[in-house]
Amino acid sequence: MANYSVKTFENDGLYSLELEISVWLDKNKDIKIINISHSTHTAGFSAIILYEKE
Repeated sequence: MANYSVKTFENDGLYSLELEISVWLDKNKDIKIINISHSTHTAGFSAIILYEKE
């Protein structure tokens, strides 16, 4: 059975959000990304990553 996890990111700048996600991905090379969703809101940007540890 798969063991899924969720990581949430929030930032007021899109470029800063992308950098934050890139750093996290570099530190977690042993994951398999299942889905990524993102949204824009008045406070900034957010992303949710559904992943599985390999």
